[in-house]
Amino acid sequence: MRDESKPVIRRVDHEGKRFGWWLVGTFAGVRSGGATWNCVCDCGTERVAQAASLVRGKSTSCGCARSSGPQWTIEQHRASKKKYRQSTPGYRAKESRRWRQVDPERQRLYHRQTYFRTKYGLTIQDAEMLLAEQGGLCAVCRDPIGLGGKSGARVDHDHLTGRIRGILCNRCNVALGNFRDDPKILAAAIAYLEIGVSG
Repeated sequence: MRDESKPVIRRVDHEGKRFGWWLVGTFAGVRSGGATWNCVCDCGTERVAQAASLVRGKSTSCGCARSSGPQWTIEQHRASKKKYRQSTPGYRAKESRRWRQVDPERQRLYHRQTYFRTKYGLTIQDAEMLLAEQGGLCAVCRDPIGLGGKSGARVDHDHLTGRIRGILCNRCNVALGNFRDDPKILAAAIAYLEIGVSG
């Protein structure tokens, strides 16, 4: 007579089915309240897997699928990371702190890459090439500049067309911005300075 205190396990036959890289073999019994199956991964690894994990897609391989390369599309990967960040308060701050402690140079390089890519559509190599064509000097004041640091080189571009004009030091870039990239205002400023010097 069946023990009424124990739940009934309704077993669906999965023998011979494929779930990801798993090929399901024989029934392995009931564990932790669920049916389990003997499975063989495409790499040859044999393992017992929960039927629920197979059906829901939580188990798709022994782990070799992850190590052999990304199986998701870029969109799936971004959606997964976004979901994780939203469900984990302080995720970005925690990752940023970890980077600063473990590898501060890596964090600086990452932020520099992100800055050039998102704002100007350039790689660091593109920016370095532009700076090299200028001899490593600001295109306006001709002072030596580098790409790193808060006061380092800035990519100067036309705010209307987005066309990149050159690499400037931070001072010259801010100055052009304050003059609203207007040659007439710059000419008036030059005339004002010349009057002041001569007077």
